[in-house]
Amino acid sequence: MNWDALGAMGEIAGAIAVIATLFFLARQLQVNTRELERNNQYQRSTSVTNGNDIFNQTMRPLIQDAEFAEIYLKGISGQSLSEVEALRYCTFILTFLSIVEGASESLKAGLSFEDYGSGYAAIFDQINPFLEKLFNNQAAMKWLQEDAPALFTKEFFEVFYEHGPLRN
Repeated sequence: MNWDALGAMGEIAGAIAVIATLFFLARQLQVNTRELERNNQYQRSTSVTNGNDIFNQTMRPLIQDAEFAEIYLKGISGQSLSEVEALRYCTFILTFLSIVEGASESLKAGLSFEDYGSGYAAIFDQINPFLEKLFNNQAAMKWLQEDAPALFTKEFFEVFYEHGPLRN
């Protein structure tokens, strides 16, 4: 066998090795893609669970504290609240809006659900019926005008006024 034949056989073996490597890499990409999709599904499920847990923790005082449940019912029905009742009611609103702001920031950072698109409007469209009930109270409106602007980002407040329950 001469050197040319050996060189040709070496080139053929090299080509076969390259093709085998390409097939291996393609298979690894498929496996990695599948694992990334599973990881994304897991993260989405975890996000929903965590979001529900936070929401449930926020709503828990309504279930566990009869006195607060009465304050809440007075607040959403537009009845006047004492100073202490207004403080408790508005603190509840603060807690809820903090959750909404956190969800909005996650959405803005691209870390939340693509179902909501790239804007906050869909979040407010979903929760506005609840927010309308919460702000159906003079104490809540006073808190919103006087205290709330210092507790949230300017951007969140702009979106709140543009897309929230007071947009009309």
